[in-house]
Amino acid sequence: MTLGRRQNTTQEAWDAAWNRPDLFPDADLDRLLDEAVREVCEVTAGKRAAIAWSGGKDSLALQVVAERAGVLDGVLALTQLEYPSFLAWLAQHQPGWVRTVNTGQGLLWLRDHPAMLFPQDAATNAKWYRLVQHTAQDLYFRGKGLDVLILGRRKAEGNFCGKDGLYANRGGTLRHSPLRDWPHEAVLQLIRREGLALPPFYAMRDGWVTGTGPWPQRPYARDVDDGFAQTWETDPEIVREAAAVLPSARQFMDARGLT
Repeated sequence: MTLGRRQNTTQEAWDAAWNRPDLFPDADLDRLLDEAVREVCEVTAGKRAAIAWSGGKDSLALQVVAERAGVLDGVLALTQLEYPSFLAWLAQHQPGWVRTVNTGQGLLWLRDHPAMLFPQDAATNAKWYRLVQHTAQDLYFRGKGLDVLILGRRKAEGNFCGKDGLYANRGGTLRHSPLRDWPHEAVLQLIRREGLALPPFYAMRDGWVTGTGPWPQRPYARDVDDGFAQTWETDPEIVREAAAVLPSARQFMDARGLT
């Protein structure tokens, strides 16, 4: 079975693919990997380059490509609203050459922007990416005087990758997507073959479908109440801390007699 876009593929299908040993032929994977490494070397020759690294599946595959191409600089965008389990995973698995940029969104910010809590539409979810990932990447790009930022964006995820994998955003950051034509299966096979650890997102309910990100960015909840229910299932302490600041979190707990 071929995996479709993650939003349209079930958690069970993703789990089955991850656990399938013959998911993608090694010979085909080696060809894709060699092509990606060659392309990164060509695009970054004589230039200052870094990768955008999130710890998600695509950035783990990109990490392998970058290391083989000799690009040992990267940026990770974080907020004050991360899952504690993810922060613990980062302490063990974040490459030493990846630097963190924290864009600062926390509970007080979320209190003042309640519409950003558990996005109910693609436009709100896209705002999260602009406020966090894109902001951190642009800051890092300008701060380091980079010439190109390498991304793990792929067409199979429905991402725009530009002509020949290159495009500049409105902020002037030149982006390159060497994995743009990789199928999901190749990404998963490379991660497993390299022995890289997946972050905890993928073990959460519908984690393959929702992807990575701060806990209040978790999409596809029916409503805010359902979003808190899913968050409580993952880590009740997140909701307890949120209830001290967010009325909606307090209402969720009070309605269920939770403490």
